[in-house]
Amino acid sequence: PQANWGYLPGPSDLVVVDVDQRDLLDQALDIFGPTPVHIETGKKGWHLPYRFEGGIPSRDLRHAARLPIEIKSQRTLVVGWGSIHPKTGRQYLMAQGTPEDFARLPTFNVAALERLIGRSATETEEPRAPTSNLEGERNKKTFAHLRAIGAGGGFSSLNDVLAEGHDYNTKHNEPPSPDGEIVRMCKSVWKYVEAGTCKGPKRPRSFTAPTKTEFAALRQLDTQEFDFADALTLLVELKSAHGLRARRGETFAIAASAMAQAEVVPGWTDRKRYMGATKALKSVGLIAQTSGVILQKWQNAEGNRLATGRRAAQYRFGGCK
Repeated sequence: PQANWGYLPGPSDLVVVDVDQRDLLDQALDIFGPTPVHIETGKKGWHLPYRFEGGIPSRDLRHAARLPIEIKSQRTLVVGWGSIHPKTGRQYLMAQGTPEDFARLPTFNVAALERLIGRSATETEEPRAPTSNLEGERNKKTFAHLRAIGAGGGFSSLNDVLAEGHDYNTKHNEPPSPDGEIVRMCKSVWKYVEAGTCKGPKRPRSFTAPTKTEFAALRQLDTQEFDFADALTLLVELKSAHGLRARRGETFAIAASAMAQAEVVPGWTDRKRYMGATKALKSVGLIAQTSGVILQKWQNAEGNRLATGRRAAQYRFGGCK
């Protein structure tokens, strides 16, 4: 009776809209349409199930549409009602409807999703890495993630490391590691960065050479204002360093000062050179800025302040202009 359970929505011909904020229920229903079943999750969010034969590729709308919503269908599992969330201790409750109502679910509104993401929602995508690190592996993977960014010159201060550490912990660890562990991990990584000994974990990079479309976009650069060679060099470096993150739908940071100090591009020691190449890539749509520098504060469960920091501006690869 105390066991948790879950179900596979894709093979069950289901699509589940997983809303992470309690107050976004009405907005989600406005976007995807009514459904007779509303399940309140253990994180005070919502699961809204719909019918769709064969399911669709699962995707996270945090980056694609800036909504704290995940579309769960193929290649994923959904926690069932009656289960207890391991961190909050709250039960997943069927707030509206009954299990029998799953037999009369409306068809999922694929067109609404495609309007949000700007592309086909039913085409099969390449398999993505799991979005959740479970206990026993979460600290190792968080530390490896921070080391990789530090080795690439992505951090210019301890606050940068703290911002990335807490953000990664919230999004990818289930349940999240305690705040104190993340702070200690971030301080350790920053010591390596300051000493110039921070090395990323050995893992394969996901690199693809610039495509014909990307070369065509680069040729649109105003050569009076931008340097073609610098823009191409930075694009190659970004694709090499952040290809895996981009395939997972994640954004990446560009920190000109830290990159110049680390000489991410050999011989490039002037932050203005990185800034100029970044501006050039933005001008032709090869990268797009998703957020500016964000001031963040972290506190523990008792409300005591742990740290205050700034999260570097985030980018994603664009579709060109």
